[in-house]
Amino acid sequence: MMRTATLIAAAVATMAIVSPAHAQSMVGQDAIVVSFGDLNLNSPTGAAIMLARLGNAAQHICGGAPDQRDIRGSIQFHACTSSAVRNAVASLNVPMVTQAYQGVRTEKATVLASR
Repeated sequence: MMRTATLIAAAVATMAIVSPAHAQSMVGQDAIVVSFGDLNLNSPTGAAIMLARLGNAAQHICGGAPDQRDIRGSIQFHACTSSAVRNAVASLNVPMVTQAYQGVRTEKATVLASR
C-alpha cells in the first residue's frame, strides 16, 4: 500500500499573500500528493527526507521562487511555503516529522537572531 500525504495550500489564504504573477501560476495547483511509502517516518533520517519533500512540494505549489531582487515576492513566497509546510506537517501528525520541522524552525530563528 502506497502511503501519501497531500500538501494543500488554502486557496483563499494563499491568494491573499501571493503576488498576482504567482497567483496565476498556482491556478489548479492547490494540492500535491507527496509519497512517503519508502520512508520510515519514525526515524530522524526518514523524517528529514519527508520534510525536504514537503518543502519541495511547497515551493512548487507556491509558484516557484521569485527573482532574488523581488523582495516583496520573496517575502510572499516564503510566507506561502512556510504556511504550506506547517499545515502539511500538522495534518501528517507524525511526532518525528514534527520534531524535525520544529528543529529546522529553531535553527532558522537562531541564524536570524545572530544577524
